[in-house]
Amino acid sequence: MRIDILIADKGGKIGGAVAESLRRHGLSVEIFDDGPVFNDYPGYIRNLKRCVMQFTPRMILPIFKAAWVAAHRDEFDALVPLADASVLEMLDDKVRCSTLAAELGISQPKLYADDSFDGISNWPVVFKRAGGLSGSSVYFPKDRRALDNLVKSSPKSHLVMDFVDGYDLSVDLIRWPMADGSVFRSASAYRVLWPRGKGISYIRIGADRPDIVAEAERLLDAVDYRGVCGVDFRVGRQSGKAYFLECNPRFSGGIRSSLSAGLDLPYLLWQLACGNSPDVNRLKHHHISIG
Repeated sequence: MRIDILIADKGGKIGGAVAESLRRHGLSVEIFDDGPVFNDYPGYIRNLKRCVMQFTPRMILPIFKAAWVAAHRDEFDALVPLADASVLEMLDDKVRCSTLAAELGISQPKLYADDSFDGISNWPVVFKRAGGLSGSSVYFPKDRRALDNLVKSSPKSHLVMDFVDGYDLSVDLIRWPMADGSVFRSASAYRVLWPRGKGISYIRIGADRPDIVAEAERLLDAVDYRGVCGVDFRVGRQSGKAYFLECNPRFSGGIRSSLSAGLDLPYLLWQLACGNSPDVNRLKHHHISIG
C-alpha cells in the first residue's frame, strides 16, 4: 500500500487538523498510533518503521515527536521535512532557546539566576522547566517559598522570569531553504484569547504585528531552520512591547485559526518538501480569524 503522508504520532487535535488539511487537497494520509510507545523512544522508532513498511509513505510528518524522527531520517525511504534533530532539541529547550534569544538581542522578560531571587520585588514570577508540552513545565509561584520549592524539585535546568501583565501572542510560520539559495517564508501573528494562562492556544484572533513576526523569523534564521514552527511572545498591556517567551518547533496548538486565516502550513510544507515553489501571490491571509 502506497500513501502520500504518514503522520508519525496521533498529536491530539493538532494532528487531526493537519490530517484534515492535507486530505482536503486530495492527499492520502494515515496516522501512526504512538499511544502504546508514547514515552518509549526505541519502541517508538521500532514500531514506526513497521508502520512505514506497511504504508510506504512519500512523506513522514511528526506532530510532537519531531526530534525523534529527525534523528533517524536516514533510515527512512521517505521525505522528512524537518530541521536537524540538534536544532529541534535546542529550540525545544526553553533554557537554551532563551540563551539564543539573548545572544540575538531579542527582548525577554527580566531573568533571574538562582542566586538573585532576593532582587525579585513583584510576584508572581514565572518558573519554567527546560522541557515540557502544553504548559506542563510552567508555574507561577506567588512568593519566595513557592519558588524555592520549585527550584529544589526540579532536577533539570530552568528559567525564572518576571511576569508581564498583558496577553500572549503567537507567530505561526514556515521557513524553508530553497535549492537556489533563497528562503521561502510565510507567517502570521495571532493574539491568544483562550486559555489566558498556560496550555495549548485553542482560540486566537489575527493580529497585525509585522515587528513580532520579524523577531520570530530572526530567531529561526540564526539556526537556518527548516519546517513549521510556533514562536510565543508576551505583549505588555500598557506598552505594547513584545517579549519572547519560547519556541515550539512543530505545528502549534492554534493551527485551526491559522488554517481558517488562509495560512495552510501543512499543505505548504508538503509542496516545499516535494521541491515545488508555492505561488506567494495566491497565499491570502485574512487579517481577522478566530479558531
